[in-house]
Amino acid sequence: MWQSYRDLAYKHFRNCIVAVDPFHVIEHLRKDFRQVRINIMNQCVYNSNAYYLLKKWNWLLEKDIRKVDLDNEPEYNRRFKMKLNRKQILKMVLDLSPVLNEAYYLKEKYRSFNRNMSYEEAVENYDILVKEFEDADIKEYYEFVNILKNWKTEILNSFLRPYDERKLSNAFSENINGKIASYLIISRGITNFERFRKRVLFALNPKIFYSLTNILKSVKRTGKTRGPYRKVKE
Repeated sequence: MWQSYRDLAYKHFRNCIVAVDPFHVIEHLRKDFRQVRINIMNQCVYNSNAYYLLKKWNWLLEKDIRKVDLDNEPEYNRRFKMKLNRKQILKMVLDLSPVLNEAYYLKEKYRSFNRNMSYEEAVENYDILVKEFEDADIKEYYEFVNILKNWKTEILNSFLRPYDERKLSNAFSENINGKIASYLIISRGITNFERFRKRVLFALNPKIFYSLTNILKSVKRTGKTRGPYRKVKE
């Protein structure tokens, strides 16, 4: 999400669809929401119940709600001297501030929007969601609102699913880069790039099958053969 990259893409790849990786949009949202929590926490009396909740249970606010078991078995909380589950604690935290409650609601709404909308649904509801962020008038979200406005086309393009129902992102290419990095580490050095390239293509593409044909040729490196050597016995 850098302006220069976008300009370069539109200038030199004129037939491509420029899309923003949803991961980076969510990261901006998470960062801005974290600042909302920190600013409210810093207004609380140090070591008060409010400060404790915002400091100790920050992960409960920031984590994807789908990945949290809110209906867990209540556990004894020494601070409040009672048994509480995560749903009760989350309510206690959100009740501390109307601003925090609204910021949390908007964060989770955008996450749901990003996760569940089709391209057509995203186009229809995008401006409505942006207006909700604007109307909330939460200063920490000003940056995120500007991102939603300035990168609207590229964010909406990320909802397209042209390849095996995958959203347009660089997640797949990063996955491939990680595997190639592992191959390089396992190889402990490359002396024949052409051979390594073919082995990588074969390993990464399940649709490629090895077969002997009359056009098969070796890419063995030519040069002076290695001389004899002695193995050192320990």
